Amino acid sequence: MGYRQAGPLLDIKIIEGKLKEVHLPHFACFGARMDISNTEQDIVLFTWEFSIHIKINVLIKLIMFWFLSILGVGDRYDPAIKQKVRVLHVEGRGVSIEQVDKVTRFHVKILHPSFSLRGVILQALGCSVHCDLQIYRARTAHLTLHAYLMPCDPALTQAVEKQEKCHGSTRILTPRPEKSQWLTSDFYLTTSCPSDVNPRRLELAHVDPPNFFEVFIRDADLDFSLNLSCKSRKQTIWNHEIRAAEYRGSILTSDQHFVDLHQTALIDRVSQVGPILDRLLKSGVITADGYSDVIAERNNQKKMRALFDGPLKGCGPECKDRFLEILTELEPYLINHLKLE
Repeated sequence: MGYRQAGPLLDIKIIEGKLKEVHLPHFACFGARMDISNTEQDIVLFTWEFSIHIKINVLIKLIMFWFLSILGVGDRYDPAIKQKVRVLHVEGRGVSIEQVDKVTRFHVKILHPSFSLRGVILQALGCSVHCDLQIYRARTAHLTLHAYLMPCDPALTQAVEKQEKCHGSTRILTPRPEKSQWLTSDFYLTTSCPSDVNPRRLELAHVDPPNFFEVFIRDADLDFSLNLSCKSRKQTIWNHEIRAAEYRGSILTSDQHFVDLHQTALIDRVSQVGPILDRLLKSGVITADGYSDVIAERNNQKKMRALFDGPLKGCGPECKDRFLEILTELEPYLINHLKLE
């Protein structure tokens, strides 16, 4: 029996009081005819019976929703949809499946719940989901975009933001696809200008962290379009024009390069100076004369200071990117710590 992920598993701890009902969010698409007369905003809503001194602590762990793969549910309204939706209840080491009281466009409702980890499951062969497409401009000399196609799950958004922030990338805001898409469908991303796009095909899946299209444009100077196509539908499902001012602005408004931003910490804490200098010389980042000047210093701190004051001072972003790659390989714990600051 297969499962498909569809959103966060909620861990709600009640210190005092008693919940009357809870609305668990999902990102499955049940079609335009779904009864949304009482649809709530896409947040978790709680109603509780309480005394004067009630205290409720809600801890949301953005982990998962699960979808069973048994019967087909498409974009048409299914009057028996409520019978196909269940709540996955995890308590200790045990797992149980419970009925729901109501299904709306973005939530399922359960009455008088007793809480531990809970998530929604749907009896379905496949499922159509609301999805998002997020574009990040990587910090590289030539224009490089990372395009993430993923279900609308805040946990995935958080994972992408953390991953891109660690590498100094800047987000370019774009609209999300208007129509829901089927999980496991294949998609292609193309551009209106000469570019390299890898991978050529990407499957819409709920994985953490999500995979992405890398779009490399060597001589970007003008506006261009991104087009997302679905292989099974053989049509474009999303199109957006990226303006030159947007991707240029993402460079101009971004912070300093990572190695410049953390120069003081790198001077004080880098220990593998010799191997780092060897790699920089081999990569052509520094010259033989620059290598000799730096290696002649007495200790690691003076060597790193000489490296920043000398060879790296007039170095361009590509050389600093290579320096950061070498640091990440030889000083992984230090670099990871600095990225989390």
